[in-house]
Amino acid sequence: MMTVRAMPGTSSGPKTLRDSPAMAARSATKQSGADLAALLLELERRLMDPAFRRENAQAADLLAAEFVEFGASGRVWSREEILMPSQDSGPIVAVEDFAARMLAPGLAQATYRTVRSIANGQPQAALRSSLWIFREERWQMVFHQGTKIGERRLGTKIPDK
Repeated sequence: MMTVRAMPGTSSGPKTLRDSPAMAARSATKQSGADLAALLLELERRLMDPAFRRENAQAADLLAAEFVEFGASGRVWSREEILMPSQDSGPIVAVEDFAARMLAPGLAQATYRTVRSIANGQPQAALRSSLWIFREERWQMVFHQGTKIGERRLGTKIPDK
């Protein structure tokens, strides 16, 4: 498992999905576990960025037409709602315990925890899980779920399996 600190508004990755060497050079079935985790982490971080989601064409490439999200707030989000964020929920301060695994050829799951500071300065954490499908020579998210967790759970490790 890896812990990654996200810096709001920054991305060290390629500017477009088509520019990614990992995307161009490898098929979904030939990526190593570490390569898959690094790639999906970068894609997840892009989707966490409201500014990136407002760049509709690039964000749209990451979300499958049938995408749905069960948000940590309990709300169900459609692809269209994710692509037109009405309000900024604030930057993700940290992404922790990120892991990715292949569930079947061309189907991967990413799991991790996010932590952000809210208005009163207290950390707000959520466990997250995404399903990614490899089609048309790129990874697309088909499902995402966030589940709020209490402050007492912040130090708890997410199980590997």
